[in-house]
Amino acid sequence: LHLTGLILSLIVILKVNPLLLIPYLILTKNTKSLPVFLLGLLSLNLYIDLLFPHPLNKSFLQSLVNMSTNYSGYYYNTSLAGLFIRLTNQQIAGILNLAFSGLVWILVFISSLKAKHNPLTFSLFLVAILLTSPITWQHYLFWSLPAFLILISHKQNKSTLFLTALSFSLINLNLKDPQKLSMTNPFYSHATFGLLLLFLILILENQRVGSHSHQSVS
Repeated sequence: LHLTGLILSLIVILKVNPLLLIPYLILTKNTKSLPVFLLGLLSLNLYIDLLFPHPLNKSFLQSLVNMSTNYSGYYYNTSLAGLFIRLTNQQIAGILNLAFSGLVWILVFISSLKAKHNPLTFSLFLVAILLTSPITWQHYLFWSLPAFLILISHKQNKSTLFLTALSFSLINLNLKDPQKLSMTNPFYSHATFGLLLLFLILILENQRVGSHSHQSVS
């Protein structure tokens, strides 16, 4: 458990997105990993500041704030923010992203209450991060792989299997020349729609597994 916190701090130094896994540690009452993570993150940041004369942390935070307020509508940004900026403008996209991201995390926490330690819950957090991060480049999408591996290991009906396969296809599709399509073309944002579909499948499956576990205990 201590190693989990240390590894997570190393990952966050490289990519800030996993910082959103902190609520998962709190939800699962992982009291050993969380302090190690916070201490490791603080120590690594101080070490970077001492090692490099250039204020890397300051530059990084400035670029992070800029990305969080000026969304990229580029094809390879597969987050909700990327979808909304392609369909609207910065101001409206900001409002929509805030509202939908809030809804995503509310659904995550409601769904997770019945099955805190279920692997589906962890996958749900990963997909939520992909959706709600201002920037989710295409190569981040491998984070969705655990969700698919867990889903195919569960007994599912044909319709759910079809939707899972559709989600996988949408997420992993790569247009050779996306500029041939208009940004407002729904197919331009196929990966985002695939993530949304995967998110809904995980919500329903997590609810089903949680209800089944509750009935078994009863």
